[in-house]
Formats: sequence, C-alpha cells, structure tokens
Amino acid sequence: MPTKPSYLLILLALLTGSLLTSAPVQADQTFIVTLYNDPVPNGCQPNHCSLREAIIDANTTPGADTIVLNEGIYLLGRWGEDQAGFNGDLDITGPLTINGAGATRTIIDGNGYSTVDRVFDIFGDNAVSFNDLTIRDGTAFISGGGIANRGDLSLNNVIVEDNEAGYTGGGIYNEGRLRLHNVTIRNNWTRTSPGEGGGIDILAGNVTITSSAIYSNTTVGNGGGLALAGGSLTLINTTVSGNQANGSGGGLSVFQGGTANFYNVTLALNTANADNNASGQGGGIYGGNSDTPITIRNSLIALNTTEGSLLNLPNDCYGALISEGYNLISITNDCTITGSTGANKTDVGPQIGPLADNGGPTLTHALNPGSPAIDAGNPAGCKAGSASGLNLRPDQRGYIRSMDGDGNGSARCDIGAFEFASSPLGSAPAPASTQVFLPVVLK
Repeated sequence: MPTKPSYLLILLALLTGSLLTSAPVQADQTFIVTLYNDPVPNGCQPNHCSLREAIIDANTTPGADTIVLNEGIYLLGRWGEDQAGFNGDLDITGPLTINGAGATRTIIDGNGYSTVDRVFDIFGDNAVSFNDLTIRDGTAFISGGGIANRGDLSLNNVIVEDNEAGYTGGGIYNEGRLRLHNVTIRNNWTRTSPGEGGGIDILAGNVTITSSAIYSNTTVGNGGGLALAGGSLTLINTTVSGNQANGSGGGLSVFQGGTANFYNVTLALNTANADNNASGQGGGIYGGNSDTPITIRNSLIALNTTEGSLLNLPNDCYGALISEGYNLISITNDCTITGSTGANKTDVGPQIGPLADNGGPTLTHALNPGSPAIDAGNPAGCKAGSASGLNLRPDQRGYIRSMDGDGNGSARCDIGAFEFASSPLGSAPAPASTQVFLPVVLK
C-alpha cells in the first residue's frame, strides 16, 4: 500500500502535468498595424502598432503569425543597419503572412535615400508570404533594392516598383525559394557596373513565376528583366517586356549553371547594349549552353533588339535554346535551337499590340487579328513540365484557354501569355465580332 508521501508525490506530478498542458504558449497571432510612420520600436500595442513593431514581435513568437495592413502608405524612416530589425530594412526571421488591402491600395515605401536600405530582408526556411500590396522605393548598397530573399517567400497580387540596388537585383535578389503569382515587377534598376538583374537577380534557389509581368526594368550590366546566375527559374503565363541592359540579355541573362524553363511566355521589346558601347548581345535572351539550359514551350519571343550605332538591330536570342515545340521566335540568327523544332514559327512578325491593360491584374501584349501565334500552340494543350504535365487552362490574365481564335472549328491554345478572343474563367466566351483591339500593330 502506498504511503502518504507517495500519494503526495503522485498528486504533485498530476498537478504539474495539468498546469503544463493547460497553459500552452500562444501561437499564430494576428497583429493589426495602426501606425503609418516608423517610430522607435517599443512593442506592438493595441491601437499603437507600427509595421516594424509588428514584425519584431512576430519574429519572437512561435507559430505562423499574420500582419494586417489597411489602405495607405507605410513609410519607413529608421536609418541604420542591424539584423534585429530595429533600424534600416525590415528583417523577417520566422513564418509570417503580411496581408494588404489591395496591390495599389496598400503601399510599403522604403523612403529611398532617406533610409538608404532595402525594404525587406527574409531569412531562414520559414514560409513567408506577402499579399495584396506594393513594395517600393527601397535602396540597397549591394543587392535587393526591394527584397532580399534567403528564405521561402511567396508574393501574391503584389507590385514591386521603383527600387534600386547597387549591383544585383534592383527589385528582388534571391538565394532561396521564391514564388510569384499575379505580380508586377517594374521600374527597378541596378546602378553600378557590373550590376545584374534590373528586375530580379537569382544567385541560387528555386524561382517560379506565374501570371505576372516584368517590364521597364534596367541594369548597367546583364539581365534587364531577370538575371539567372545559379539555381532554377520557371516562367509560366508571364510577360517580360521593355526591359533594358547595357550588357547582355535585355529580357533575361543566364550564366553559371542556371536552368530556365518557359511555358506560354511572351518576351518582347527588350533591349541589350542599351548604352550602345558594343558590349551586349541577346536583346531578348542571352545565354544557354550545356551548363545553362534554357527550355521553351508555347512561347513568343519577338521584337527584341540590340542597340546599334545607327539603329536598333533585331536580336531575339543569343546562345542555345532547347525547344519543346510550338514557339514563335522572330529572329534566330544568333541562337542555336535544338529539340522539337518542327512546329516552331521563325522569321515571322508576331503582330501584337503594345503592353497594355487587356484585362486581369497584370499587363499583357494582346495578339492582334491575324497573328501567327493564334491557335498555333500545342494541340495537346498548353502544359507546364512534361508533355503530360499540368494543363495551363487560363492565360496570364486568368482568361479561358483554349479558344478557336482562327475560326477553323478547332480550339487550340495560342502561343505566348495571351489567349485571343477569350474571356475570364467562369464567364461565357465573347463572340469574335465583339472583340475590340488597339489600332497599333507592331511587326
């Protein structure tokens, strides 16, 4: 029979266990940001919480936290550098979701040369996501004017604009896992030679970009839109347009073992050698060899140029491309295309409209009536990955694929990111006679 002390020990153990299990550590908290300025951090309090304070508190709590931002401009203002996030950029070290009120309604502003730092720095393997907001006016000495990602980051319905980096990644610098959906990367730049990646610079990691637009970014080096120097890049239903590089690869440059895959991509009107110093090649794409494979399927690459002494010279690609079929590449003089080439269209004008709002959350180049890209995609469907891979039903705008755009009684997806004579998913397709097109035709 147990003695009285034994009963006491058992009772104490039960009570201790009950206390331990009945008071779990609070996790998965939601922080409501109420301040639009950036004061000295002093903890996130109800009705008095800045974005910086919310992030610092979220970094120190367990679980995947959420920060909610209202409509307005959140202006950073703390000059200085530390890795705790009290000064300079906003450092994220734990799992976190930041939700805005809309891509054009909630703006996080790095305050440019007043703070002289990027906007966000992402660390660790924790899942981080930004939704429905704009990141702008970051300034980094070296890399990642808007965002430096060394973690696992997702952007959904986000605009990254007007950011500057000294050398690499004017908009985003990546060494981790990065996923972009319905994202606009525009008007970002690198300022110092040999800078790379005016829009995005990928040194390592895995990057997937879907239903997005990357345009009007510039670099003094290579890769006006994107630079890939390692890791992998997959573009799906995405437009890369109007980017400029003083070096090579106006739209995209690939070096040092990077791997790129294009599925229903439109890459147009990009310029290499933009400063006309005879050092750049590949107006659209530069790179591609046994160490840097570039694979393309159902994609449109056209109207890209290399700056010349008297005029811009058509120059869509430089290097080696692997075709998986059904591509439109206007000028192929400086690139070698292997793989499945029989259904490709080369030495033809794309007949596309200017970059514009043609529906959906991001800008696209519409296919004009009579474009050779209409109904010229793979008859088995626009797919990502292997031939039996995911069918890319919507185009970049979220509009229905596949349509009978040429009126021959057979519906096939179009080449590129835009589906002609289509309508949003869930709505009835509009009759061809009701379609309205801009009068501008680029050939």
